[in-house]
Amino acid sequence: MVNTFNKDVAALVPAAGLGKRLGLGPKAFLSIGGISLVNRVVNTLTTCVGRVLVGVPHSYIDKAISELGGVAEVYPGGASRQSTIYILLQKCAERIILIHDGNRPFASTALVMRVIDEARRHGAAIAFTTALIPFARLEGGFVTSPVPSHEAIVPQSPQAFHHDILQQAYKNAFESEIEDQTTWELTLRLGVKVAAVEGEDTNIKITSPLDWEIASKVVAPLMQQQKK
Repeated sequence: MVNTFNKDVAALVPAAGLGKRLGLGPKAFLSIGGISLVNRVVNTLTTCVGRVLVGVPHSYIDKAISELGGVAEVYPGGASRQSTIYILLQKCAERIILIHDGNRPFASTALVMRVIDEARRHGAAIAFTTALIPFARLEGGFVTSPVPSHEAIVPQSPQAFHHDILQQAYKNAFESEIEDQTTWELTLRLGVKVAAVEGEDTNIKITSPLDWEIASKVVAPLMQQQKK
């Protein structure tokens, strides 16, 4: 049963990717400790928001409904993360929209709540981790300038936005044929400042085979120990 405290918050879970880089099928349906990644995500979100919507590959609709139907709404996703989010967004009227990737299964409820709270205050908020090393700008195959570590952050999800801001950001993107990888980039194009919420080192995104090894052999056991 979903949380009733944040009734004006809907969580969107883009989980329609086919996992080509990982090579094990759609990542959201891979299991760690007998629980699929998307199930872990949904279980966390249902304690924080009033409604959860998940976008999955068309061929996984029945599987997703069987696995998540009691706690989340399941819809066929689009050809990209951006289009999946937009599809789910059109089904929402809630004041606050939270987005969390189906392949980030370890975010805590505390982090989700902090992001929601900051989005209420500022209109947009994103979880991040601090960069531990300096970065560099690259142009034409050449390093052109440094980016000191204290000026750089590494974005994560969850991310949360006022509904009208998010709707306008995606409307502009599709009208301008912009395909940005992340929602916060689309929001910045509106001139909206995005509040930064300190994230969690364990809130990793599972994309590559190395990520999968780290998630299943390092992060999952670590978090299980912390629960004891």
